[in-house]
Amino acid sequence: MATLVHEVLEETVRKHGDGPALRVKRDGVWRTMTWRAYGAAIRRAARALIHFGMQPGTGVSIIGANSP
Repeated sequence: MATLVHEVLEETVRKHGDGPALRVKRDGVWRTMTWRAYGAAIRRAARALIHFGMQPGTGVSIIGANSP
């Protein structure tokens, strides 16, 4: 059983890959992001943090709009 956030995410991506993870309405049209795409976006963000020198155990605060 997964216990860390990234483990839970990886398990969910494996189980529900092409299922909807997020939905957002933009310009009157609903857009869906699958779990697989959501996981890929999170991995890209994680790689960017590592590229900029983040180390395991370092705290991070991300401030942004409440929208994917």
